[in-house]
Amino acid sequence: MRTGRPPVPTKLKILRGTLRKHRQNLAEPTPPTGAPAMPSTLPEKARPAWRWLVRLLVRMRVITKADGPVLLLAALRLTDYLELRSDVDTNGRTFTTTTTTGSKMVRQRPEVALMTAAWRDAMQALGQLGLTPAMRSRVSAVPMTGEPEDELEGFLGGKGPA
Repeated sequence: MRTGRPPVPTKLKILRGTLRKHRQNLAEPTPPTGAPAMPSTLPEKARPAWRWLVRLLVRMRVITKADGPVLLLAALRLTDYLELRSDVDTNGRTFTTTTTTGSKMVRQRPEVALMTAAWRDAMQALGQLGLTPAMRSRVSAVPMTGEPEDELEGFLGGKGPA
């Protein structure tokens, strides 16, 4: 496993003016721009998240055809988080149980840990796509046409994209 800081993309080095020709990978792949196709195996519940993320990334002009796997993971984990968040909101963060000695014990619901893991995974995937403030400064836009309507507020409000 690689240690240390992750490598800086060549395009970013060019924009910063720090590219050294002797360190450049001349065989670096450049994926075609545009949104990847939605996988047919994507669960129905995660499709609104996929569509919302694609629209957002297209609008930012940072998506390529090669971003499908990261986009898939982001959509799945974001959907998991929203479902678990709803469950925790309904049932609470804790429950009371009786121990073998008969005393009452307040314990954390398993959904809280699952929700936290889903949030962490979703944030990591969103960061890889340049959708967090810290990572946004590290990605560069690619030229694309068209501007789909912004659905961020509706999606985060639980309404999902149309």
